[in-house]
Amino acid sequence: LQAYQLSLRLLGLWERLDLMQRLPAGDYRRLDAAATGIALNIAEGNGRFAPAERRRFFGLANRAVTKTAALLDLCVAKGRFVADELAESRHVLDRAAATTAGLARPR
Repeated sequence: LQAYQLSLRLLGLWERLDLMQRLPAGDYRRLDAAATGIALNIAEGNGRFAPAERRRFFGLANRAVTKTAALLDLCVAKGRFVADELAESRHVLDRAAATTAGLARPR
């Protein structure tokens, strides 16, 4: 799924930019858990056969995207990052949000 690839791209981007290493442990754990939740919920939803179950997990992935974006906003507000550093991350999150929202909608 494209959404799954986007979630992996986001985590890989953060590793290349060394963003996560600049965070205090608590901020790191919260951001890592939210971003990892995107990928894990997409994978879980993709492994379900019942449409309602698939949508439920894709909805959880969409909420994880929103939470990740909010946590990034908090990191900027706290001065951990400069907003410009997160431009590509924002782009990936916007695409992931649109994709997971579409997957979570009833057909």
